[in-house]
Amino acid sequence: MVEIMLTRLFRFVFVFVFVFITIASSQVRADVFLYTDPEFKFTFSVPDSWKRQIASSPNTRIKFVAPVVGEYAYCEVAAEKDRRFQIYPKRLMGAAMRENFSVDFWLKEVARRFDNSAIKLINTDAGLDKGDATMAEATYDMQLDKDKNPVRMRAVLLTSVYGDVRYTMICGASDNSYFKWKNLFGSIISSMTLDDRYVIKPNGLYRNFLLDRKKIIPHPGIGDIVR
Repeated sequence: MVEIMLTRLFRFVFVFVFVFITIASSQVRADVFLYTDPEFKFTFSVPDSWKRQIASSPNTRIKFVAPVVGEYAYCEVAAEKDRRFQIYPKRLMGAAMRENFSVDFWLKEVARRFDNSAIKLINTDAGLDKGDATMAEATYDMQLDKDKNPVRMRAVLLTSVYGDVRYTMICGASDNSYFKWKNLFGSIISSMTLDDRYVIKPNGLYRNFLLDRKKIIPHPGIGDIVR
């Protein structure tokens, strides 16, 4: 009788532990997806429920869309070689970005990318990870069905030249839902990580030679020279 009870007890404990482990393992999963681009050397994270979508925009490396129907939330990253500023030290890249990617640039860039666009905001003192950047916020039309009216969209766009690559990151949603997504867009943009392209000390990692011991060099005819 005792053996039967012990057998049932062990069986109950085994089943309980198995169920607990199964439930725990099903709950332990990542809630973000980390995307890595090996060619242009950047990473960023999106919610793991977002789906990858084929992008038609030039130089777009990756595009993710949210699963919420009717709000059309998305984020994408474009990258292209831009070697114009390679002679600039990192400390001057902020000024270079402000000079070359300011109002005139965004007026042309937004009009090139979107239909019936209108710029709402331009900031020339932004950042994309380690890169100095400028940004714009714009509304535009997205035509989903030729037989229906276009969807009015709103997006935030950032561009940064870091090293010899210009990165452009865009996150947007339907105009009437954009501000609901804005905080998440900020988190996704903040997760952007660029590989280091600049040395920390551009003048080199020289040792402090002034602390070296003095050397006595014998010189025939004039005595010893201390160096």
